[in-house]
Amino acid sequence: MSAPQDVFEASVPQVPRIYRVEALRELGGWCTDDAAGGRYYEDRWMLGRLARRHTLHHVNVWLYHVRRRPGTLSTAPEAMQAKLAILVTEASRLGCSLSVTVRGRHLKGELVTRRSTPPKLPWSVILVARNHRELLGTTLRSWLESDWLTSESEMIVVDDGSRPSLGVETIFGELLHVMGGVTTGQRVKLVTLPKARGPAAARNWGAALACHSHLMFADGDHIVPPDVMGVHEYYHQVCGAQAIVVGGPFGRRVATHLAASEVRGAWLERLLTVIETQERFSDVASRIALGEDIVFADATTQNVHRSLRDLTFVDNGQLRWAAFYLKYGTDLTPCPHAWLRMGAANLSMPGKLFRLLRGFDERLKSAEDWDIAVRARAASARLIVALECETYHQMHTRTLGRRRADCAARRAFGHHHGDLVADLNERPLQERPPGHEFFQGEMASQAKRRSPWSAGCLVALTFDDGPRPRVTAEVLRLLEDHGARATFFVLGECAQANPDLIRSIVEAGHEIGVHGWSHRDPSSTDAGTLSEEYRHTASVISAITGTWPRFLRPAYGCLMPHVRAAAREAELEPILWTVSTRDWSQNGWRDQVRRVAVAGLAGQVVLLHDGAMEPQDMLTTTKWLLSTIRAGGLNACSLSTFVSLRERMLDSTASGASARSAQVH
Repeated sequence: MSAPQDVFEASVPQVPRIYRVEALRELGGWCTDDAAGGRYYEDRWMLGRLARRHTLHHVNVWLYHVRRRPGTLSTAPEAMQAKLAILVTEASRLGCSLSVTVRGRHLKGELVTRRSTPPKLPWSVILVARNHRELLGTTLRSWLESDWLTSESEMIVVDDGSRPSLGVETIFGELLHVMGGVTTGQRVKLVTLPKARGPAAARNWGAALACHSHLMFADGDHIVPPDVMGVHEYYHQVCGAQAIVVGGPFGRRVATHLAASEVRGAWLERLLTVIETQERFSDVASRIALGEDIVFADATTQNVHRSLRDLTFVDNGQLRWAAFYLKYGTDLTPCPHAWLRMGAANLSMPGKLFRLLRGFDERLKSAEDWDIAVRARAASARLIVALECETYHQMHTRTLGRRRADCAARRAFGHHHGDLVADLNERPLQERPPGHEFFQGEMASQAKRRSPWSAGCLVALTFDDGPRPRVTAEVLRLLEDHGARATFFVLGECAQANPDLIRSIVEAGHEIGVHGWSHRDPSSTDAGTLSEEYRHTASVISAITGTWPRFLRPAYGCLMPHVRAAAREAELEPILWTVSTRDWSQNGWRDQVRRVAVAGLAGQVVLLHDGAMEPQDMLTTTKWLLSTIRAGGLNACSLSTFVSLRERMLDSTASGASARSAQVH
């Protein structure tokens, strides 16, 4: 097997279970950047990646038996969708056209080398941007590295009233200087609108200045592949009719300039999952945990589309489009709601069709691309997906005013296309394409900034299920090395068996709380028994330290009413946590770090276990936490210190509010 294509096209079973460690490390482990997180087709994908670097040989010998039976993961509908998404990614990477054959529940892909020829048609690229200057620079770099540069096409960049102005002319000047020898002649037009008019108006403005017969619309936050123009032109030639062609089949996201404190937590988690085998994982996780800005690429990054490949992931919500591609192919015209796939971030059409449709509806400040697709279909235009044109959507904060624009667009869409929306909502869930959530208002929500308890720059590290002789001693050493304080919620039986460790914890300046006597499940234990357990544990701690503990963390985080009653009876304050590493689940230190990083560190109560089943992973996580806390200028403190500061801050806030109220009256 001399090429990756051979791996993906082979019909023989390929389920290797033995790999050279060096080869796995060379590739950074299995890929998890597809929408299914590496759950399906992972062996074939691994072999395809290996084939890029090594020659593979198929051993036609049965080393073990594979039982084929219905209902297996490999034949599930989700598996076929995941396989298609992976094949699309590989086709884009290899510069191939993709042909897919489906027989029953089995999918076979064929990758045919696509002739890379410069676009022959005259194109006008209308690129609309608003704010996010740093993202626009990276996007323009990708265009200057694409086949647009070698064509006779023009580009019209429209700044839709950014505040401050994007300074597109300066960006272009810097790019041309950095790239050296690249010239665009008079093919670039720059337009700055005095105030924000909305994407529809900005695109229409650019189209009005277009000189060529074919139009391509793009967004300032989408990085395009090197053959973007050629792919679009190919699909227009193949369909042979008036058509809208759209790229970015699975909405692949990428990190370039990342404002970690303002980006959706789910995206940050996916990013950390993608890079978890890379050397930069710990550093990136630390910076995300501290809410710092991170630059992965900018306008100086060479071969930007290719170089960012390992920082991309498929948008989970877009994977279900695979089911529609498998049913209809790349021509989605017969699909009743194909208009939901038509996004103007990478969309092309003949200028004649655009004029026939009278452009985008400027009354819509959102979903204007869906509206023009509905009208195009009514005018008998075809709706085509360019599967191989995989653009990267740069992650950024939600555009100011987007929620209001979405609400207005929903109302307008319901007014102009009420029957279409009604039909969409009445269909079974599995027949609704991605995007239908918009009309229930679900897509309008944006994850809020991660702001847990208001406790300034403090972090409370807490350890449950100890003390354990070797592990707790190592935790204490790490805390001492970093000048940190923590709280240990101990089990009574462990405390009784290790009094010296309890003394060491207190002598080092840490706090001790009650976790129970033997990790009994409080939900199935009556209040009287729990109260007796808690009091007995507290008395053991008191006998060793001379101090009655303040806090109780009930086992399993159970705070049912009878548990609270038992805590009051034992003179203990129940308290839980705000973020858990889940180190009890043997999930590996990278998963533990990822959970904390996405939640953010400042003001968090972090749950760890010095009684974890895999203590080495917990210790690695603890070391990362302490290093990150120090690097971010935060303080790791006991729960008593944490809670006291929080109460003072809340009292101060309440006093300030009362004072302002008094001034008003």
